[in-house]
Amino acid sequence: GDRCDRATARKRLGIELNRFQVGWVGRLTREKGADVLVDALQYLEDLPIHVSFIGDGAEFPRLSAQGGRWAERITWHGSVPDAARVLEAFDVFVLSSRTEGTPIVLLEAIAAGVPVVASSVGGVPDVVTDVTASLVDPDDPRALARAIRGVFTDRELARERAQKARECLERDFALEPWLDRYESIYRAIRRPRRTPAA
Repeated sequence: GDRCDRATARKRLGIELNRFQVGWVGRLTREKGADVLVDALQYLEDLPIHVSFIGDGAEFPRLSAQGGRWAERITWHGSVPDAARVLEAFDVFVLSSRTEGTPIVLLEAIAAGVPVVASSVGGVPDVVTDVTASLVDPDDPRALARAIRGVFTDRELARERAQKARECLERDFALEPWLDRYESIYRAIRRPRRTPAA
């Protein structure tokens, strides 16, 4: 479906318009490293930032407890239908995975024009480079915080990177047709089989 503009996306997620918003999307499992982003908050306490976690999973109770001391800075949205449509709400998209294939959500964030901070694992370096994103080592909250701070302090550079990322993606992945194809396959898989009427 069509992506929401920033204001609409923020409204859907209940995010204030003028707030600097970090976004994270994925399953709450150890591999996806949501805890690394929660840990990074201790190095960002001086910045007026807020983090949205979209997704659910087995790690939620532990993560929610771990994030307790920053409770007023974190929103756990749970599963959001069509999450790709609200990525525009974010000032920076964080992918803090410990292991990763080629994350579709990373492509979606780039397509939405959002600056990316990502751990350099799996297929991630095939999609973005230091020219188009901030790449960090996995499992390193301090490095992750540094990269997020970089986007916060130099938004112009972050926007340029995001723009380049989008251009590369459109060139290398022919993004829109590719995502449409992916979506139709996904829909076909999800469609319940109709049982013939008795």
